[in-house]
Amino acid sequence: MGKDFKIGDETLWNPSNGVADIFVRTADALAQAEGVSTGIEPMLIRDEYWINADEFTAFVDVLVRRYIGSRHPILRSLIEGFTATALVIVERAGRDIGALSCPSPPDWRDVSVGTTGLAAPGDAERLRKLREESARAMPY
Repeated sequence: MGKDFKIGDETLWNPSNGVADIFVRTADALAQAEGVSTGIEPMLIRDEYWINADEFTAFVDVLVRRYIGSRHPILRSLIEGFTATALVIVERAGRDIGALSCPSPPDWRDVSVGTTGLAAPGDAERLRKLREESARAMPY
C-alpha cells in the first residue's frame, strides 16, 4: 500500500506509506525554515496528497537556490536528498527549476569555515545526478 502524490488525476509518485509520510514531514520542516508553502495539500482522501504545481515548484526552487548558494556542507547534506526527490516530482509535473540553470548568489546565512578555509558552494550538477538516481527508484 502506498500514497499517491497527484496533480489532478495524474499520479506523479506512489511511495510506500512510511516514505510518503517522511517526505511530507520533511517538506513541512524545510518550508517552515524557509518561510514558504510546500504546495502539498493535506490529504482529503486517505491515500492521496495533491500538489499545487505552482507552489511546489516555487518551494523546490527556493531549496535549490539555498543548496547551490550555501557554503555549509552539513546544511546541503540535510536538504539534498529531499530536494533530489522533489526535483523528480517537479519534472514529472512538466515544470522546470530555474535555479538549476542560473547561478545562485552566495547564501551567507549559514557558512562553514574549516582548516582549509571557507567551504565550497553547492553543486547543481550533483543535484541533477541525485535527481536521476532518485527517478529510477520512484514508482508512479
